[in-house]
Amino acid sequence: MHSLLLVLFGSLFLFLLTLAIFLYHSKQTGYLKFLLSTALSGIICYVIVYILTNSGMIREFPRAFNKALPLYYLIAPCLYLYTKGSINPEYARCRRKDILHFLISIPGVISIIPYNLLGVREQTLIVEQIAKDLTFALKESEYIVNPLHWFFFPLSGLIYSVYQFREIITGRKHGLNTHLTKWFLVFTSICLIIFSGMLLINIAVLNNMDKAWYTLGKGNSAIFLSFSVLALAVFFFLNPSLLYGIEVTRSKPESYRQVSVSGGKQPNQDAAQTRLNKVENEILEQIEHFLNSQQIFRKPGLTLSEFSSVSNIPNYKL
Repeated sequence: MHSLLLVLFGSLFLFLLTLAIFLYHSKQTGYLKFLLSTALSGIICYVIVYILTNSGMIREFPRAFNKALPLYYLIAPCLYLYTKGSINPEYARCRRKDILHFLISIPGVISIIPYNLLGVREQTLIVEQIAKDLTFALKESEYIVNPLHWFFFPLSGLIYSVYQFREIITGRKHGLNTHLTKWFLVFTSICLIIFSGMLLINIAVLNNMDKAWYTLGKGNSAIFLSFSVLALAVFFFLNPSLLYGIEVTRSKPESYRQVSVSGGKQPNQDAAQTRLNKVENEILEQIEHFLNSQQIFRKPGLTLSEFSSVSNIPNYKL
């Protein structure tokens, strides 16, 4: 098996693991969870179809072909809205304007309808032809999506990545969730590299169909792009608050830690604080009574030590 497919299999495993962890452990709101889950699902579908098509295994799964194009178009908008909502809580809920971003998938829905109206037999014939000749999937056909989609899909992702950068920079200027903006900067940079690479590869393939198999399966650009996808999958695990809903906190210095007592159990903090407040109140009442009765504060040059001796209150308590 070629190294490109091995890298993509590793990426696929990590994306599936990321999606499972995010769905079951993340404490984010329903809208943000929906956005990232949709984006991850689109990436997973794209990687699966890419592996099946380039390995020739697509002939065994005709129903998997020409299904997820609308979902591909939603990857970039969902990542953009997710980034925007994560940085600025004001956008963490669905707004009417957000629905407009999902309309980008409509051309994809229209393009896949003819193929999905075919029976299994006809679909099998088409995917067998693609397995024999990969360029067939890039030619104009009633049952194959228009080749322009392989130009507009990565281009839309590229545009959304640029706007994503703008949201991150704006958030940093306003001091919004600065602990997340650094992560999103690197994350968006990887997305920008991936969409740019996809656009360049697709343009190269459309300009030279004879080398389509080599460009998509063994070319240096495709290998670099597969490692970029792997880096994106790994990068999700560098933000534990994103997947697990936990925040990394620094431990207190040793001098501030509580000393364990009686079998290693910690004392009850509320009870300890109550006793401390009671002692402080008693000392305050004692001082107030002494001052009112003796009026020692009228004595010139009174020091803390003298006051301690005449009031019979230890220095350390004062």
